[in-house]
Amino acid sequence: MNQKLSIFVKLIISLLLFFTSAAFALDLRHEPEVRAYITAVSKKYDFNENQLTSWFRQVQFNPEVIAKMTQPPGRVIPWYAYRDLFITDERIREGVAYWRKNAKALAAAEREYGVPASVIVGIIGVETSYGGNKGHFSAFDTLSTLAFRYPSRSKFFMNELTQFLLLTREQGWNPFSIKGSYAGALGLPQFMPSSYRIYAISAEDNGLSDLFHNNRDAIASVANYLQKKGWRRGEPVALPAKVVNQNFRSLSDQDGRLRFSIGELANYGLEPEKHVPSSTRAGVLFFDGGDAWEHWLTFANFQVIKRYNESNRYALVVYELGSIIKKQVAK
Repeated sequence: MNQKLSIFVKLIISLLLFFTSAAFALDLRHEPEVRAYITAVSKKYDFNENQLTSWFRQVQFNPEVIAKMTQPPGRVIPWYAYRDLFITDERIREGVAYWRKNAKALAAAEREYGVPASVIVGIIGVETSYGGNKGHFSAFDTLSTLAFRYPSRSKFFMNELTQFLLLTREQGWNPFSIKGSYAGALGLPQFMPSSYRIYAISAEDNGLSDLFHNNRDAIASVANYLQKKGWRRGEPVALPAKVVNQNFRSLSDQDGRLRFSIGELANYGLEPEKHVPSSTRAGVLFFDGGDAWEHWLTFANFQVIKRYNESNRYALVVYELGSIIKKQVAK
């Protein structure tokens, strides 16, 4: 290949890379689905159609969002490695500082909603490192991209886009000023717009919940969300299991669902480290702890945390992080 041709090929490749990775503005002349959406939302929710049209002309579809949502699954790392991603010395120190700074708000939320402060602190710590990483993506661009360029979940994200527009109107926000995750989650607790509208609490009782900067609002909102999803005041989340005999090996591939009573699990050689009534429903999880396998019993409140994120590992790391921070605060 001669030098001129080589330079030309490199230029073409560079341009292709640029246009497939850079965000690009919408041309509504070629977006009938977006135009139909604007008309429908304007009529149903009494938006000014010209205003919505003006906004959507400024929206930029972001291919990076699609890339992150569709990236091929990598090797599933073992529990001990996953745990170490979130339960770090730095995050524990930040969590202790966050707890002490917001002790009154945490105590008030625990009293009102029955959700332990440790669980609230665990969720906010895992989600955003106590506000240190709330996301840098334009929420309007992100949700528009996922609504109109991600067919497998377009219905879900189109609803979240509508909820976002309603939320910005209710809160008096400029829709282009709001940043979030690549999936459109917002604020310290990473609520999707629909959850923000339903579960967010205003500590000032003025209806304008600020989950981006107001820790009182964020703490109360997480507690309210979990309570509304079925949190059981005073009941356990998860407990390590004592292995009494090897009968538990017949329980391979458990998913943590509440399939057993504590009394039934005793027949499988598993007992909770702390007393739990024998009639209590429980699930079982086995995790690779690195040096040895860990055996956990999970309860109804563990399933409630999974309403926040359906991963068993997520729920357990939230529980463990919060428990460790609680012990540090109590010293």
